[in-house]
Amino acid sequence: MAPLTQNEAYIRSLVAELNSAVDGPVSLDGTNKAAALQVARKLTEALDAPGDAMIQDILMIAIDLDLFNVLVKAKDVPQRAAVRIMRVLTAMGYAKEVGKTTYSWTAKTELMTTPTRAAGWKHVFMMALQSTLKLPDFFKSNGYKNPTNVTMTPFQFAYDSNAPMFEWMQQRPAVVDNFNTMMKGNRGDRPHWVDWFPIQEQALDEAKDDPQAVLIVDIGGGKGHDVMAFRKKFPDAIGRVILQDQQHVLNSVIGVCGSVEAWTHDFFTPQPIKGARIYFTHYILHDWDDEKCILILKNTAAAMTKGYSKLYLNEWILPDVGCSLYEATIDIQMMLLPAGIERTQSQWRELLQLAGLKLERFWAAPGSAINFLFQQQPSIMIDTSPPISVNPISVPLSDVDFGTKIENLDIEHLSDNDFSLIRDNLYKTHVVVLKNQAGCSPKAQYELTRRFDPSAQGYGHGKTLDAKRSILHPDLKTVPHQPEVQIIGNGFVSEYEGLRDIKLVHPHHKKFHKHPIPEADDLTHTRFYRWHIDAALYDLNPPKVTSLMAVSVPDGRRQTLRYDDKTGDELDIPLGTTAFVSGYKMYDILSSEDKEFVRTSRIEYAPHPYIWMSGAKSRSDGLGLHSDNLELPESELPPIDSSKVQILPMVWKNPVTGELALQMHPSAVRKIHLKSGEVIEDLETVREIVHRLQRPGISPRLVYAHDWEEGDLVLFNNQGVLHSVVGAFTEQEVRLFRQCNMAASEPPLRPDAVVVA
Repeated sequence: MAPLTQNEAYIRSLVAELNSAVDGPVSLDGTNKAAALQVARKLTEALDAPGDAMIQDILMIAIDLDLFNVLVKAKDVPQRAAVRIMRVLTAMGYAKEVGKTTYSWTAKTELMTTPTRAAGWKHVFMMALQSTLKLPDFFKSNGYKNPTNVTMTPFQFAYDSNAPMFEWMQQRPAVVDNFNTMMKGNRGDRPHWVDWFPIQEQALDEAKDDPQAVLIVDIGGGKGHDVMAFRKKFPDAIGRVILQDQQHVLNSVIGVCGSVEAWTHDFFTPQPIKGARIYFTHYILHDWDDEKCILILKNTAAAMTKGYSKLYLNEWILPDVGCSLYEATIDIQMMLLPAGIERTQSQWRELLQLAGLKLERFWAAPGSAINFLFQQQPSIMIDTSPPISVNPISVPLSDVDFGTKIENLDIEHLSDNDFSLIRDNLYKTHVVVLKNQAGCSPKAQYELTRRFDPSAQGYGHGKTLDAKRSILHPDLKTVPHQPEVQIIGNGFVSEYEGLRDIKLVHPHHKKFHKHPIPEADDLTHTRFYRWHIDAALYDLNPPKVTSLMAVSVPDGRRQTLRYDDKTGDELDIPLGTTAFVSGYKMYDILSSEDKEFVRTSRIEYAPHPYIWMSGAKSRSDGLGLHSDNLELPESELPPIDSSKVQILPMVWKNPVTGELALQMHPSAVRKIHLKSGEVIEDLETVREIVHRLQRPGISPRLVYAHDWEEGDLVLFNNQGVLHSVVGAFTEQEVRLFRQCNMAASEPPLRPDAVVVA
């Protein structure tokens, strides 16, 4: 059995004394009643914290006179004024009168000799008591409204100041030192949260096994008492431990070990540390009103990774009914000083809901009850998850009207509701950027991609990548354990997902364009490499969705993209962007005549198109090929099965919205089948018609050039957008991406197809 604390021993002695006093019948006017009442009062005082009455200036005087240490060390008590003070202390149980002007110590005396307890009383006297005296005047002046402004509280009335309490304190180092001493020991006899909260099971067991990953961030952690206790309790926990506070606080931090990093941070600004396992606050939110708390919580939630990050709030909680005098007094103290509030369980739920956070659970320390508190407040750990955020993609100074950014989705554990959210946005906005997916595995990427078409089987290009002459062959490597996922990028990678010593080659326009940019301008200027749809276009149906995962992205520089088609069009782009244009917009801006033409015409694609086009060269805008008779003849292609040659509509219908998209792969077109049954077979004519129809849709104002960040997982409606590789890298600029698409189980919807909602 653990040894009793001093206060527990004192309380037990009083209980025994009370039992003795009431042993036998109690007379209403007898001595037993008087004795029991006297002991009961002492027991009540012992069970209540010293601050119940907030008018006990005597305790402050006793601290200043060092009377508690005098009693414990059995020294003589000073006479005169001190004797008068001692009468009050003995009546309150802080000393024991053993004779005329002769005193001894009690367990409560010894409690008051601890620096943290003494500092607590100094804080009450210097801050709360003075403010309490001004409370009636304050409420009269503000119309008896609850204070929410940190510069308009009873504290400002008391000290004739316009400064918030914490700012006022910073100008008084002695006050700050006393406050920090008090906070160091504000748990009283309660166990530290690291000793009772099941953090091993709740957070550490599934934390990343990476020394560079952030394990815990203590937000507004002061002098680091909590993170130091955490490191002491879990010395072998893998990951970085970070203490955050304002610089003037960190300047006073002494004794934080090298395993704890100190970061300057104002929690009213966005959280700079992304994707930590644990975000933690201790007695922070009770200092602020709901509006400020929501800002703190939203700043933190925005940095969290859905399904991985945890936010734990170590706070007080008041019962919704039956609040004790001590608890009510502490709440008043928070109102007096920083315009803060001690919240009930219901208020915590409401606050977290307003902040968009999901409340997982309330945790209480052993011996503490959430809805009934006695003697001391419980240490409450509130477990929350970051909210899912959905926002449209915004491109300044452009007419791009498609794309959605979604944050805080856990791709590894995707619910049906989560997938419905992605699918709905993909078919309505065509490009979906899932942020902060650095931990997404190839398997999870494949499973998400296939979820759009559960009957799909195999990679979208099938086995055509094996053909050495295919223009796709040098650009992709297959993940051995997940063959539907391809590796693309630039530079040398020693090892990744079972592949070793791989050299990735980013497609460069000079190898595919007829008239490349001069060498001198190569790194500052670039082109669209090839506008296309992800599709084999022979035998296999075009995939419904493609996913691109940014594993490693080199530091960004920008390039000027040139169309070089005599229009003078240019576009400022981030290095290595993937460019997207909407097939729906491409259709919408056509004339009425052209709309009729594309709705009723079909494209016949070349057999084995990526081998067929391997000798040809692209236009400078990346939108189709020059007609120089450099395509391979059918006799030099792999065997052709005429039943596998694809003839697809020029226009494909969206399966959700019913919108029409002009969807043609301009480099793979071979013939046009007209409504009349006539077939346009002249390749140059076919290419000119397709280019004329598509070129307005790739004008600079309609291009979304995605600025990649590591962890971006982009999904796009492959049957509703065209996209292009862009950029020129140096060999030292290493880029690693994963691509996944699945050959669809059915062909794209024709423009006259009926969409069933």
